Amino acid sequence: MKGWIARFVVALSIASCMLPAAQARPWTRQNYLTCRVTLVISGNFFLCESANGRENLVRMADIEAPEPTQPYGEEARRYLRDLIWQNKISIKVRDQKDEKYEKYENNNYVLGELYYRKLNVNREMIRQGYAWANRKNTSSIYLRIERDAHSFGFGLWRDVDAQYPAEFRRENPMDFEDLKKLAQERDEQIENEATSQKSRNSSKAQTSR
Repeated sequence: MKGWIARFVVALSIASCMLPAAQARPWTRQNYLTCRVTLVISGNFFLCESANGRENLVRMADIEAPEPTQPYGEEARRYLRDLIWQNKISIKVRDQKDEKYEKYENNNYVLGELYYRKLNVNREMIRQGYAWANRKNTSSIYLRIERDAHSFGFGLWRDVDAQYPAEFRRENPMDFEDLKKLAQERDEQIENEATSQKSRNSSKAQTSR
């Protein structure tokens, strides 16, 4: 009897090993988006291109970054840009939004957590003082990170009058295409400054020879 039970257990173990090991992978593929960042619009919105050439508008979940036209807005955008622009990133998709979202009216977007080299960038933006925890978010982790950034006076917390972005948007509505154009113009300025600095450094090097 014991021998029969042992043979049954062994057979059951072999059968379980023969089940498709990749059953969890379709879930992973369905809930993660991998793409290359093409334009950072603000501290929590950006455009990225999938391998199939599809352009995705992504909103980083659970955070609210300053708008590009409010104090620390460009600093937040630049920090995010320096981290992810032209890089391949992964997004743990929370949802595919079709409803209107304030200034991004009529623009569908992917909502999710952004990962770059295993770094949770959503949390990092709050940790560095470039974003608030979304007031609709009940996660104690995000709220704790914000509290720490506030205590140390990082980033936007240097401004005692820092205004929550949702309030700023209500008072200063801005069209999505205008924000996109503003980001492109600022990126062009960044690239021009970098080119000029490179030229100056090259001239100094030649002069010192």
